[in-house]
Amino acid sequence: MPRVTSADVARLSGVSRTTVSYVLNGTAGTSISEATRRRVLDAAAELGYAPSAAARTLRSGRSDLVLCVLPDWPVGPVVETMLDHLADELAVRGLSVLVHHVRGERPLAELWRAVTPRTVVGLTPFSPDEVQAMRRAGIQVVDTDAGDPDAEDPQPRIGRIQVERLTAGGRTRLGYAATSDRRVAEFADRRQ
Repeated sequence: MPRVTSADVARLSGVSRTTVSYVLNGTAGTSISEATRRRVLDAAAELGYAPSAAARTLRSGRSDLVLCVLPDWPVGPVVETMLDHLADELAVRGLSVLVHHVRGERPLAELWRAVTPRTVVGLTPFSPDEVQAMRRAGIQVVDTDAGDPDAEDPQPRIGRIQVERLTAGGRTRLGYAATSDRRVAEFADRRQ
């Protein structure tokens, strides 16, 4: 089924595409009668018209989309909570979040070029070339992986805290259960 366009709305309502554009975009300072405005809105509703996000981005020069790039992690309560908080904070600012789990070999550049986000948030490290290409394209890059080779790995510290809490509670025999899921084994192995 072909996509409904503003030209279809113009044909059904019997007005120009410019008038349709003014009505659907709520353009201020235009002298369009209420009857014409209503006809355009009714035609758009009847046809199921939805504005093109790509056209809106082209027109405004800005996208309302934030691309969040996750490593190949299983999505559990911690990741879900983090994504909920991110989506809430972005929604307050009129932005939407698109979550991408890195799986397979598809280059990140193919994705950000296809969705034209305003910002890319990476919970997986980006290469310097990827960061440079996104910034050249006008995309803000938030790389949460500091990439500092001298930074302390938090996983052993988390393991120590877990052991200290158990022993402080009087536990004298501790066991360690590890996961067989390769996607989280890197965390568990470093905590052990």
